[in-house]
Amino acid sequence: MSDTPVTVLLTRPAAASQQTAQALDEVCGGAAKGLQIVISPILEIVTTPLSISLDIEVPVILTSAHAVAALSADQVPSGQRAYCVGTATAQAARGLGFQTLCAQGDAGDLLKLIHQHGEGGPLLWLRGKHRRAELGQQLRASGIDVSERVVYDQIERALTPTAQTALNAANPIILPLYSPRSARLLGRACAAAQAPLHLVAISAAALQGWCGAAPVSTLVADRPDGPAMVAALLRAVEAVASG
Repeated sequence: MSDTPVTVLLTRPAAASQQTAQALDEVCGGAAKGLQIVISPILEIVTTPLSISLDIEVPVILTSAHAVAALSADQVPSGQRAYCVGTATAQAARGLGFQTLCAQGDAGDLLKLIHQHGEGGPLLWLRGKHRRAELGQQLRASGIDVSERVVYDQIERALTPTAQTALNAANPIILPLYSPRSARLLGRACAAAQAPLHLVAISAAALQGWCGAAPVSTLVADRPDGPAMVAALLRAVEAVASG
């Protein structure tokens, strides 16, 4: 590491940001190697608990682990199937007793998985208020009967004073981007940033959501999942520190 501190600004909801911070600290030693981690969620997740038990005859679609938090184990019948967007969501779903089928991390992969299993419906998509993709519309267009239920909201939050101070300083900042919407919100919050910005995106779509100050560099993770993002962040830290 160089003598210039490198800051990673984590803006996912608090629990997810803490997990990423812990993963970075375990791998690279955190402050011991000059890495500063600032947590400032740009979104807060507010769940709306599902008021009904699930129907064993109606498999569910889960595009985020946040949807799982709206359920309790006694609402999930034994053998209930869940089509999950990625490994983190599938792990959370298995914790409630779901039998999971796991896609590779994005809506396109999830759509293919559902088609591969010959689903005709009905299906139930438990989703957030703000959707990443028109998955329901795509499924219905292909003849699959799917209903949708909003079980959590993603509410915008202002950046903390600590984050704002970092953005107005001279030290480089690495910004992970996890979705098109959060990238847009963060971009607006960083429109007047003075610090050199280095963007690390979970997908090309997330990177395209950026609308803030022009970045010094951009990097897209090899896969749209948490471990690939941590690996990409580490590459960015090494590149910025050595530059």
